[in-house]
Amino acid sequence: MGNTGRFSVAFAVLVVLALVCASERSGASSAGLGMGEEERARYIVLFEDSADHPAALSRKQVKEADGRLLVAWKGIDGYVANLPKGKVDQLRLDPRVRSVTRDRLIKQVVATQGVPTGISRINAPGNAMLDIDESDDRRVDADVAVLDTGIDHVHADLNVVSRVDCSIPGPCIANSGLDVNGHGTHVAGTIGALDNGEGVVGSAPGARLWSVKVLFDDGSAYTSSIVTGIEWVRNRAADIEVANMSIQSEEPIPAIDEAVEDLVEKGVVAVVAAGNFNMNAANSSPARAPDAITVSGITDYNGVAGGGAPATCSKWSGTDDVRYPFSNYGSVIDIAAPAVCILSSEPNSYGYRTGTSMAAPLVSGAAAVLSTQSNPNTKEHVEGIRNILRGTGNYSWSDNSGDGVTEPLLDMSNSSFYKPGTTAIAVVVNGKLQVKVGALTGSWVEQSVPGVSIVDASIATDPKNGPVIAVEGANGQAYVKQGLHGSWVNQSIGVNEVTVATDPQNGIMVGVLASDGHAYVKAGLNGSWSDQGAATALAIASDSLNGRFVGVVRSDTHAYVKQGLSGTWVDLTGGVKAISIASDSTNGPFVGVLGISSDFLVKQGIFGSWVLLNSGVASMSMATDSKNGVLIGALTTDAHALVKQGIYGVWVDETAGANSLDVATSTVNGPLVGVKTSEAHALVKQGNLYGEWVDEFGGISEFDLAD
Repeated sequence: MGNTGRFSVAFAVLVVLALVCASERSGASSAGLGMGEEERARYIVLFEDSADHPAALSRKQVKEADGRLLVAWKGIDGYVANLPKGKVDQLRLDPRVRSVTRDRLIKQVVATQGVPTGISRINAPGNAMLDIDESDDRRVDADVAVLDTGIDHVHADLNVVSRVDCSIPGPCIANSGLDVNGHGTHVAGTIGALDNGEGVVGSAPGARLWSVKVLFDDGSAYTSSIVTGIEWVRNRAADIEVANMSIQSEEPIPAIDEAVEDLVEKGVVAVVAAGNFNMNAANSSPARAPDAITVSGITDYNGVAGGGAPATCSKWSGTDDVRYPFSNYGSVIDIAAPAVCILSSEPNSYGYRTGTSMAAPLVSGAAAVLSTQSNPNTKEHVEGIRNILRGTGNYSWSDNSGDGVTEPLLDMSNSSFYKPGTTAIAVVVNGKLQVKVGALTGSWVEQSVPGVSIVDASIATDPKNGPVIAVEGANGQAYVKQGLHGSWVNQSIGVNEVTVATDPQNGIMVGVLASDGHAYVKAGLNGSWSDQGAATALAIASDSLNGRFVGVVRSDTHAYVKQGLSGTWVDLTGGVKAISIASDSTNGPFVGVLGISSDFLVKQGIFGSWVLLNSGVASMSMATDSKNGVLIGALTTDAHALVKQGIYGVWVDETAGANSLDVATSTVNGPLVGVKTSEAHALVKQGNLYGEWVDEFGGISEFDLAD
């Protein structure tokens, strides 16, 4: 076969075994079938008991949302309708609405989410940091390209953000590439199926999936199509961290290998299947590419080590916990993963497949989780991820290949490594914004707005929505984006200050102190502004259980707080010049105020009692999470940065000579503290208030933290 030859996907030995468990695909059904058009979905809307004339209200809301009413119920106050996704956030803000949820098809076969045996065998569910719990749809903030037969881009269990068809020789075709075969959709589910209580779950739940169709519907492909697809990903290396290639050839193809090497040079982790010819992988491309992470397959039927389990799909039999008999082998193999009878997503359904194609995406998901800790930008960064994957593996399987080398089996149990990064740090330097997401050793990414000099920034993050970044431009405009690779959205309002908050249930909230002297708040980047009245200071916060909170200080120096954008203001106290709010689902809201006299007071709950924490305070910062509780920071008038855990905790004098202070906290990473020094350096420490400072950036004018 020459370089213009055709390929087959790596779940088969040629055509004979192309669909090893094809008949199993109809044996597992989906919660979440037939979810409708790409930009619309079916939603259930329930009203508050106080809502008047629910039937008429149902018709009115659906008409205003440009939707289609399916049923207006009489037994319960609510309805089901096909609605544009962009109108759902507006409905949730209506005080007459109690809840808005996606309509789910529930079948007896898959009544709740199932954890595939492959996910169990790599010990992902046992790692608390991964939070695989079938409920909260926590998402890994990473982008993975799947070079395959395409992905079912409307599958309810997959977060597909882009698709392109490169299978026909020539330029790739944007927004195209249906997955008729199902192989790519199966691979995609093993990588990133949502942890949402339905269907299956991937090793990087909710990761953003980029569908790059390079294979024809029968699983074959031209060499040029493979190279073109890899090139397409390479040109988007700034956005994509991992590329999965479950493809194989029966001989070396230099063009493929070189394309993979070039991809890795750009900082993309290339994970490839070893292939299913039961031969030395050194003779197969792209498995032989030196910088690719090449994955062999093992048999596993019950998700645990020890052997002895029977096969779990009817088209396959064989010994448990040994090498998958058709898996390629040899010294070029980096790591092994389960490959037999793997349950994952299929177009509009779920099913079983077998082959090293099913092993590779388990590793791609693990690499995606690692990339959130330190975004790979160079070949050296990719090599670091390969070393962690191999170094954390185990050897609880029998390698009977006879090649003299037993590769480690993927193992995601080590929470020190496999924990999705949520820490976000933003600094403004010379009118430009730099952001890093993940651990403090992550990589900085410039986030500047074209043609706009940035004067201030705010950043927030949550496990589902990822980082949300807001900036104030020197032109007096506010710009907000979701994710490092999102697009800036001009908020079209003159501002003196902008801030953001986010949580997995309620989504993004944007708040501004506008140039007209009023505070405005909106839900979502493209929502409508809600005028909160004249204000001299503004604070916003939200959590999944208690919803959104807004706090303002008015010209009468009184601090006011309300729950919900349409809630009722509560006058908290007078003599105030600044306000801060933090909230989590367990502890509820914490409110802090800085008095004109420089006294710092905090209360838990809107109607709680004030506690005087300190006097002589110039600025304050608060954050809270369900595990660690409230973290409180105070910058004193003599430039000391003080931090304490809990309202009644003990102040820790973190440093002297600080110009500003910010704190953040999360259940995963614990406390995060940052200061801007008098020398304009950003110093940050994480996990321990008594830990060592990391000098993150010099020459900064502003900074913000999120966790």
